[in-house]
Parts: sequence; C-alpha cells; structure tokens
Amino acid sequence: MVFKRFVEIGRVAYVSFGPHAGKLVAIIDVIDQNRALVDGPCTGVKRQAMPFKCMQLTDFVIKVPHSARQKFVRRAWEKAQVNEKWVETSWAKKIEARQKRAKMSDFDRYKVMKAKRMAQRFWLKICCRRRSVVAFVFLFTLSVVMINNFPSFPAESYSLSQRERRAGAAGRKGNLRKRASVPFHVLPLNHNHGDWESGKRKEPVEHLADETHEHQPKIPKRVAAAKMTKVKVKVSTLDSKGKQQTPQSPFYARGKQGNKHLQEDRKYQNPHVPVRVSRPSRVLPGTAQSALQNLSESLGLLKDKCIPDAHGNAGKLGKFLIPRLANGNLASRNIRKHKTESEPRQAKGPFLLGQRRDASRVTADASSQALGPWCEQVEEDAFPDDVKDTVRTADRPPPWLSQDDLRKMELLADGAVVSKARVPAHGQVLKIGLQQNASQAPGGHDRLCQDGLCALIKRPEDWFEIFAFHLDRVLGLNRSLPAVTRNFHSALLPYRFTSGVARPVIWWDPDIQHLADDDNDQNSFPLTWLQYQALLKKKCGNKNPTSFTPCVGVRDSEWGKLAIFDFLLQVNDRLDRYCCGFKPDPSEPCVEELLHVKCRNPKELALVHILVRKADPSRLVFIDNAGRPYHPQGNLNFRLLEGIEEVPEGAVSVLRSGCLRSMLLRSLYTDKEFWESQGRLEGLKQLIHTVEKRGKILLQYIQDKNLKLRKEF
Repeated sequence: MVFKRFVEIGRVAYVSFGPHAGKLVAIIDVIDQNRALVDGPCTGVKRQAMPFKCMQLTDFVIKVPHSARQKFVRRAWEKAQVNEKWVETSWAKKIEARQKRAKMSDFDRYKVMKAKRMAQRFWLKICCRRRSVVAFVFLFTLSVVMINNFPSFPAESYSLSQRERRAGAAGRKGNLRKRASVPFHVLPLNHNHGDWESGKRKEPVEHLADETHEHQPKIPKRVAAAKMTKVKVKVSTLDSKGKQQTPQSPFYARGKQGNKHLQEDRKYQNPHVPVRVSRPSRVLPGTAQSALQNLSESLGLLKDKCIPDAHGNAGKLGKFLIPRLANGNLASRNIRKHKTESEPRQAKGPFLLGQRRDASRVTADASSQALGPWCEQVEEDAFPDDVKDTVRTADRPPPWLSQDDLRKMELLADGAVVSKARVPAHGQVLKIGLQQNASQAPGGHDRLCQDGLCALIKRPEDWFEIFAFHLDRVLGLNRSLPAVTRNFHSALLPYRFTSGVARPVIWWDPDIQHLADDDNDQNSFPLTWLQYQALLKKKCGNKNPTSFTPCVGVRDSEWGKLAIFDFLLQVNDRLDRYCCGFKPDPSEPCVEELLHVKCRNPKELALVHILVRKADPSRLVFIDNAGRPYHPQGNLNFRLLEGIEEVPEGAVSVLRSGCLRSMLLRSLYTDKEFWESQGRLEGLKQLIHTVEKRGKILLQYIQDKNLKLRKEF
C-alpha cells in the first residue's frame, strides 16, 4: 500500500473528535511523535498543540514556512482556497449528509420516504412505457418481415405434375388422401355478403368437394344422424341498422348451384345455428372441406341445449352451458364460463387525481356552512375595547362555550378570594377558594372545593393553558377544565401573586380521581407506554369492553382526542414526558432530569396526567395543558400520534373548514385579561397561525395514514 498523505509542515488536517471536532487545521510544526502544533485561522481554531490521533490528514497542503505566524498561515490558506475545495470533496459531502440525517425529525424522514416512493413510481412508469413501445415496435417489425419474406400461399411455379405425383405417393401409403388437381387461385370476395368470384378459370368449390368426397366411405344418413347430436343454438346478431342478420358462410356455393354433398352435410347441422364468420381477404379453396368437417365435429360435442336469451331482440347474449361429451364429462378444450348479466353494467368514470382533495374540500365547505356566521372573516372592528365585562359574552356567546363554562369563567374572573391552600409538590401553584356573592356566608376551604368553588393559580408563563381551553372547546372535544386570565389584588394572597402580572386561573374539579400514591398522584391509574400501545390495539369500548385486559376503563375514542389535542399544542408532558419523539433542547427538563436517556428502554416509559372523573371513568380529563407555542415546525413530536387509528370527525371538520382562526379569535375575545395581555388581535394572529400550520400537517398525516373519522356520541 502506497501512502499519499504525510505529516508535514502545511498539511491540512480534519479534526475528528475533541472540542474542535469537524474543523480544519494546518500543521505548523511537529512537537514529537504524538503531537503537532496546529493553527486554523479561517476555521476558528487557535494555535495549540494537538495529538495526531485527533486528526485525519487531507489532500490539501499550503505553502508556509516552519513555525509561520498566523497572518502568513491565513494568507496561504485563502490563496489555496482550502475551504472552497474542501466543501466540494466527497468527504465533506458525506459529513454534511450525516449531520442532516441526525437533525431530521420523524416528519422529515416521512417526507423523504414519500419522495422516494414517488420517484420510484415515476421511473417505473417511464420504464413500463418504454417496454411497451419497444414491444410494439418489435412485433410490428416482425410482422412486416414475415409478410414480405414468407409467402402466404405456394408459389405459382409449383407445377401441377409435381402436385399430382405427391398426391399419388400419399394415396399409395394410405396416410394422406389424394389432393384435387386444381391450381390454387385467390378468390376475391364480392361486395355482397358471402359471394365469391373465381379468377381466370371457373373452378367452383363443388368440383373440389366432389373429387374429395369420392375417396371417403359413404355413411348412411340415419347412422350419421344418430351419431350427431342435434342442438339448437340461437344467437341474435344485429347489423348496424339494428336488424337481425344471419351471416352466410363463405364455404357454401352461390345460389342453387351448390354441391349436393355439401347440401347433405347441411342436414346434419342444425338450421337454427347461424355461424358468423369474418370476411377474409384470401381463402384457400383446399381448406373448405376441412373447415366444414371441423364445424360439424364441434357442433356434435354439444350435448345439453343452450338456454335461449330472453332479451334476444335487445342484442344481448344468452347464458350458455358448458359443453359436455357423450359420457357426461366436460370437454377439456371447451371448458369456458359464459356469463352475462341480466342488467347492463354501469361504466365507472375515470379516476381523477383530485377526487380525494375535492371530497375534502366539499367537506370543508359543508363544515363552514354549518358553522354559519361564526366562520366569517373577522376584522378589528368586531372586537371593541369599550366592553367592561371581564367575560365578554354580549348577547350572543359562542355556541361552543356552554352555559356551565360561562358561569365558571365568571366565577374565576370575578369571584372574591376567601381562602387559600398549598398544593403538595407544587410550590409555584396556589389553591384558592372563591365566592361569587359577598352576601354568602363563607364556609371552610374544603367545603368550598367540594362545591366546585376552588381554583388553581399558576405561573404567568403557563398562559398557554388559557389558549388550550378555548382550542378544546372550538374543536368540540370538551375535555379540558375552564380557565381565564386574572390580575389579583387580594390581601390573602402572597405578594408575588398580586404584583400586577396576569396569571392563569384553572377551575378545580373535585370529581377528578387521583391515585393514593404521593409519587404518582397525577394519574387516575398507572399506565406505561407499552400498555398504552397494547390497549390501543384492543379497541377498548369499541370491539372489547373497557374492563377487558389491558383496557383501563377509558373508551378508545378518548385517546384519539387526546392525541390530536396534544399534537396541535405540542404537549409532551403527558404521552411523551421523556421527549422521545423529538430532539429536545439541552435546557429541557427532560434532559436536565436525565429522563431522555430512558428512551432506549420502552419498559421504563410511563404516562402522566392521565386523569378521569369518578362519575364518568370512561372519559379523560385534560389538565396541565402547557404546550409549546414556539416549538419549531421541523421538530414536531409525531410520537404523540403513534398507535392512533381513529380521530374525532368534529375536530377534523373544524380544521378542514378553515374557520379555526375566526372561531378562536371570537372565543379568546371573551377573556378580557387574556386578550389584553397577549396584544389583542395583532398579538394573537401569529399564535393562531402556528396552530393552523400544525393543523394542516395533522390533516396531511391523517390522509397519509388513512386514519378513520369517528363520529361523536
């Protein structure tokens, strides 16, 4: 093996690992057998000693003196154009491709897979078309060569004496019958059907038939009639004018001058069997008798009568039975199924490429029409700022907000704080008791919570939960708890809660079921990722009862609602708290708490915030909906949709209708503090636009995965 790269002054090396991995350096001096002095003035690497095991030599060498200064190294580097040449090498391209693959998300890999499949289909179509064209040209050329080089009939130089000598020799051997000593002439077909004309000399077919018939043993008419099975087959044929015609065979003579032997052969044939023969351009007279004989044999094989067509006048074929031999067995060479339909088939229209897209567009139009005025495009004038109510419902509240939602929102926004309590293991969350009317006698804190008069005050950065509540109602899921934004001024609260910063307030549901385990109290039942995937396959509540193992009592449709809700908000702290479905930032809690490393072992992955109500354990309750409003589109978490086969039809129809923007704006406008704190209409447009883009990606995913749409019940 001949080495082409050597350690020398000016040799450019690639740093394979270490703090400067992926950068180029130039060797300025050799310190010892293990280290060298390197410098990278154009790559951001300062002059330092570096071991040889960290470097890989390249083909580039710059002309610099021994222990040259940095400015000379920079000048030689730029003169040699090392960076430009390095980018064009296959080595650099492979490294760049490897880095791109490492940064790709699941959705990017999915798009690459779809692009490869489409490219394969495109090349397959091109190859198939080429093969068909080549096959057509080959067959056409072969037919032309055969027509021009191989005559269809014997040559005219084939003399009569030669044919007679061969016929005599065949007669003596007894293998071949004597041929008629008649020269071959092409008999052109007249314009009238079935009429034939001879060429120069008049040699009719009956002369050939008479001469051939003399060498055959005579069969009595009765015996022949007994051997032949009479079958009446009536086939209706229509000419171009709609009249029924019986085509004449070209083998019969014209008029009354037909041969008497041919007329006797006609007696063994059923006169009700019209045989339609295509008009050939050339016919060999010597084949007339053999054709008649084959026709008689084929008709003799028919044992069962054919059922006549009841609609024969309409030009439709009847139902034929399978031909049978005399012993009752099926004829192997004539076994075919003749099936006709009593009613004509309706021709299917051509498949249109945009048919599926048009269907979704029709669904979107129907959904927008059903929503009516709530789907109309809204302007800034539709949201006046002079309304003083904290919950602005006016005379006509949005239909997706129920009366119970509005009452709870008014309680959260205007209720007086009468009690407070800490939430275990949640130091930044405060539980408060509210009172709607000051005239009511305040009860204990626990009594207020049991009556549904408690709420949770969360951090200001959890404002996205307010948006999640309105998105839940707009999509028709109705699984999240009512929430509003509020500024507190009560003396009962600590200072950080009354500092003038608006905070989200979530209604406390006393009916939510919690586990007795303090370490796992955020669940109604323990559930791992593998158990979750298993119960999705069992179709709990659909094909199997909710009490069936591994079902946990929740209907299968609930998981589809949870999946699309978490995907639109990119809530990973429920189905994917370990951040296994996307590339997390190093500052993420799942990385800092060393949860991301557990993705290698699916058995250790557990779900959190899976809660149900005690009164209705078959339906989920969505809490802690702190999603990611600024999560990049190229790093979406598609693991949230894994295993889902059905999604709610109502939510999908809203996404398809194009009314999500106007509906969310009208819904968010009801919360005055949230509307003001997020910058009103202009501040919320970008947030809603982000959710709309995620909705389009979700619709494309539903279409590609062919997920079923489940109606609400």
